[in-house]
Order: sequence, then structure tokens, then C-alpha cells
Amino acid sequence: MAGMVIDFDCHAESSAPYSFTARISIDGPNARYDVLEGMHPVFNPKITVISRDEGETLIIIDHKLRTYFIRKSHSMSGPLSTWKAPGTIEESKVSFDVARVEERETIAGRQTQRYDARADYDLRMKLEGEKMSAHVKSEATFWTIDARNDALPFGLEFAFKSGFDSLDHKVERRLPRIGIPLRQKVSVTRTISGGSPITERFDATATKVTEQKLDFALFQPPMGYQFKEPTFGFE
Repeated sequence: MAGMVIDFDCHAESSAPYSFTARISIDGPNARYDVLEGMHPVFNPKITVISRDEGETLIIIDHKLRTYFIRKSHSMSGPLSTWKAPGTIEESKVSFDVARVEERETIAGRQTQRYDARADYDLRMKLEGEKMSAHVKSEATFWTIDARNDALPFGLEFAFKSGFDSLDHKVERRLPRIGIPLRQKVSVTRTISGGSPITERFDATATKVTEQKLDFALFQPPMGYQFKEPTFGFE
């Protein structure tokens, strides 16, 4: 079966907003993210991220240094920091739901089906010896094509990854069934008790979709690149 290559325009609204364009190559349980334009420390053309094993393993490649390193993604959250909070001890009252909406739209020349997703949970925190609580609410909309998606949900829908197994396992069971998203809009709002809500958003829209045979070498570090742990944090 042919793989799929999708170009996306991506935008994040946070305390430090950023935009980038990316090319996503998907084949079976593997996906590769090449940034075409962008100035973010991670989302820039010098960095490639390969997602293997249905998103369980990430290979992060630095083309400038010709090096790479590997991380397991189970405890990682996506690009929105509001999934978590400082001093988090545990989460509770976790809920997740996704519903098909009777709305279709043509994106990058493909007919898509809309799905709305929602997640909620409470956080228990401890900061400088003081116990605190917070509530996190996420709302997302996905416009998807009916295509096999073994690399998902955390190969392509990483923006909807909280980093908490209790929620991520629910997402893993349900999101892959809705198809490959050509547009996704994810917002995550965190409210710490006694404080104001903080919301971050991530949007990605496909501009081009092609099907082509992909060599497995595309999902491995390039020949000659050396394994090396980074000097910056990547957790």
C-alpha cells in the first residue's frame, strides 16, 4: 500500500505564539515530520521528528549537528503546556468523548468528515509546600479523511496528548477510528483554583495531500548521523 504525504500550515497561540509549515509522511505505524519553514526551537527546518511504533517512540534528528536522540513518548504532552501544571502530583476525574458531526468539508481537494472531541480532568498540585488544585478542559475539532491510520493518534494528533496515561489511553482507543485529520483545532484551558483560566491553542490545516510509495529508510536516522543526547531539555 502507498504511504501518504501531507503538507500542513500550523499555528500555536500561547504565551510565545509561533507558526510553521510542515510535511508529514505516514506509512503504517510510522510518521515523519519535516518542518519546511519556521523559527521555533523545535519546529524549524534543522529538526526532523520521526514517530515510530504508533507514536510510542520518537526519534529527534538535528540536521545541523548531524545527530539524533530517542525518547519514549508515554509521559510527554503535546505542544500545549496547559495540559499540565507546575508541581502536579496526580490527575483525577478524567473524562473523554468524541462525536461525529453531520458536517463535511473539502480540504486540500479531499472530502472530510468533522468530529468534535472533549477532555476534562482535575489536577492535584503541591507548590512550595502548599497544596493546590486545578481543572483542565480541552476542546478539539478534527476534519478527517477515511484512511488507515496506524501511526495515530500520537503520530499525527500529538497536540491532543496530555501526557497522563489515564486520558491518553482513552484517546488511543478512540481517535484512530475517525481517520487521518486534514485539519485539527485543539484548545486546552487550565484553571488553577483561585486563578484565571489560561488557554493555549494549536491549529493545523492541510494544503496538499499525495499518495506515494515511501522507503522505510525515511523513518530512520540518516546514514552517518551519530546518536548523541542533547544539551537542552527535551522531556
